[in-house]
Amino acid sequence: MCIICIEMDKNRLSPWEAKKNLTELVEKIGDEHAREVENKISEAIYEQIYFEFGETLHHEMEYCNLCDSFECICC
Repeated sequence: MCIICIEMDKNRLSPWEAKKNLTELVEKIGDEHAREVENKISEAIYEQIYFEFGETLHHEMEYCNLCDSFECICC
């Protein structure tokens, strides 16, 4: 486990900060662990986006040609 993993586990490092820090540590931690950290960061980013936007993350909006908008007021 590297310093990025430890700090992320303690919620002291945001996934975006971890991503930035990873570029500096890749050579020190090796390719295999770097891939593991990259996956951990990606999961944390997805969780944070899902937490902030919830169900709208997967919600597809339909465009109304009559209103000329995604927020239909005519139907």
